[in-house]
Amino acid sequence: MQPKIYISGSSLGLPDQEVIKKIEAVKTKLKQLGYLTYCPIELVYLYNQQRIKAGLAEWTDQTHRKEIIGLCIDYMCQCDEVFFLDDWDECERSKIEKLVAEKLNMPVIFPLQLKPILKHFTTPNNN
Repeated sequence: MQPKIYISGSSLGLPDQEVIKKIEAVKTKLKQLGYLTYCPIELVYLYNQQRIKAGLAEWTDQTHRKEIIGLCIDYMCQCDEVFFLDDWDECERSKIEKLVAEKLNMPVIFPLQLKPILKHFTTPNNN
């Protein structure tokens, strides 16, 4: 069974396309390592699409911050590990997710921990 990994990081102040590009690059690398990836940005987007279809207003950080954080924490708790992007400490939600992950003894991974492993996937083997 593939391990599930939750990707936490900031999307504040970035254009949507830049956020998507950043998340997709991380997802690709984690999938190379055998993970199923779970991203809260995608979760909230899909949740809002369901709300719109039901004739309800979208949730935003300004109007439903507490609900969004609760939804994301629940999603994270269904995963085996948590990966924090470099900018995690710029995001209130990510800071809360880190505290929860540590309290639940979930393995927490940061980008620097993966660099030696990822070289195997990105550098041709000249042997």
